[in-house]
Amino acid sequence: MNKELISGRTLKLLNLADALEGTESSADAYASRMMAQLSLPYKNPVSPDKPIFEWSRQNNSVTLTLTSGIIVTPDSRERALPYGVIPRYLLTWLTGEAIKTKSPTIELGGSLAGFMRQLGLHRNGLHIKRVSHQTQALLTTGFHFMDARPFDKRFSIAGKQFFIADEYQLWFDRENNPEMMDSTITLNQKFYQEIIKSPVRLRPEILKAFSSSPMRLDMYTWLAYRLRHLPKATVVSWKQLAGQFGAEYALERQFKAAFIKNFREVSMFMPERSCAISEKGIMLKPTKRAERELSA
Repeated sequence: MNKELISGRTLKLLNLADALEGTESSADAYASRMMAQLSLPYKNPVSPDKPIFEWSRQNNSVTLTLTSGIIVTPDSRERALPYGVIPRYLLTWLTGEAIKTKSPTIELGGSLAGFMRQLGLHRNGLHIKRVSHQTQALLTTGFHFMDARPFDKRFSIAGKQFFIADEYQLWFDRENNPEMMDSTITLNQKFYQEIIKSPVRLRPEILKAFSSSPMRLDMYTWLAYRLRHLPKATVVSWKQLAGQFGAEYALERQFKAAFIKNFREVSMFMPERSCAISEKGIMLKPTKRAERELSA
């Protein structure tokens, strides 16, 4: 590939992918299998002129519905849903801490601030406010997973619903200290057991590289999950991909263009020949390297 024709960002990602190939990560990050399959809004779906209480995304027969929670400040109360990069990072951090401590009760503070710094999030007042806002949005939002499938003459609907945390105690410094010292979160037992049972291993270096795009973060997490133990070559159709990643695109051609553009970057970090765009969607192929590198 002619490097003179490559953008600066693409060249930076290629160099990072080359540097990571065949190396062990200095630190691991993890996602839950559940959130690797269905994720959060990219942009804020709630606005003063468009109050909504639910948001849905579908992946094949499975639908995730989020029910908005209430964020409280000393001066206000507002409906909110988690969106964008920050709650994805928060879920990754919570998952990693649960695995490391082997406990559903997690202490916030220096560890969270250090994780955010590691991923390149600044410690200025705006970022601190966004982290505080999205932490509350994530913890107060209801998650409902429903799997609806036809079976011959019958129809099955299975579901589970929960909040990320059974309990939480958050302390916010009025001077915008990012540590949130003395704060604790006790994860929901269903969510905690899902984490412990089958976590999806990620690399912090790649998470940081995609810090400007929630879609790329979702694609990276999803591919890390799907390629982990793929039994055979599989085509994921454009319709399926649009259901999972394209909820905020009105037209399929708009989604396909965005997906292909983002896939070019994410695929740099996947094992060679393990995934490729096809006319029908995306082709996933099992490889020994994928199983070795992506397994936790």
